[in-house]
Amino acid sequence: MTTWKPVFSDDFPAAADVDRSRWASPFWTPENNQASLGRTGFRNPKDFEDRYPELAFIPCTSENGADLRFGTYNPLAQPAGSAFLGSTLHTIEPWGGNGETVKFEAKVKCPTMPGGAVTSVFSFALCNIPGPVQNEIDFEFASNHWAPPNQQLFTNVFVCASGAGSGPQVVDIKDSLLDWHTFSLIYTPSRSIEWLMDGNPVRTETRLVPDWKSSGGMNLYMNFWAPPRGWDWAYNEKLNPIATPPGDTWHYYVKNAAVFYGT
Repeated sequence: MTTWKPVFSDDFPAAADVDRSRWASPFWTPENNQASLGRTGFRNPKDFEDRYPELAFIPCTSENGADLRFGTYNPLAQPAGSAFLGSTLHTIEPWGGNGETVKFEAKVKCPTMPGGAVTSVFSFALCNIPGPVQNEIDFEFASNHWAPPNQQLFTNVFVCASGAGSGPQVVDIKDSLLDWHTFSLIYTPSRSIEWLMDGNPVRTETRLVPDWKSSGGMNLYMNFWAPPRGWDWAYNEKLNPIATPPGDTWHYYVKNAAVFYGT
């Protein structure tokens, strides 16, 4: 039986923003723009603080933890109305860089909203090889499938050696994602990946397993965004960004997050 030792944890105490000594949000650079995904731009202090400080941060409350907001109006969208404003958060420190068995974990709650949006708990790192390619292990949750009668999870794994996300699986579940649930990703290098919901296995993968040496470990991520047309499981043509404020806003809550090493 694996014994788990916590090496990182955050209960997101009430504050105007998450602890930026431990968490980061990607920002725009000419070389590698990670501040945009699908039809969504991500809020962050670097790009927003000077002009739109009310949109720059990820506030935390004692009741719900970190508030990853998603809105239909993005003041930085060019042209106006071409992108949503979402949220993404990741640990500054990567984990598993020395070949440890790692468990990434977060307790989260999705909002009631129209179809077309995606929330997540996943581990990620760009690889130290020509690319861009990444090591990545995903739980993704689509608002098309958060609540009865068609609750589902999307799981996937990207492996640097293959250069492609080659392990997608959709999993049927009984519980609504509008309630609190804890999602865990257990990564045993060169051996297996396990996806767990509230401690219960939903998938095990032994064929496609990332190699920690190619990326120096992985960071824990959570985000809230909207994909473009083409990902039919998650896309909804009725959800669209708007050109003028205020628009609609929804809240994906992360009550706590943690990383463990296993022995």
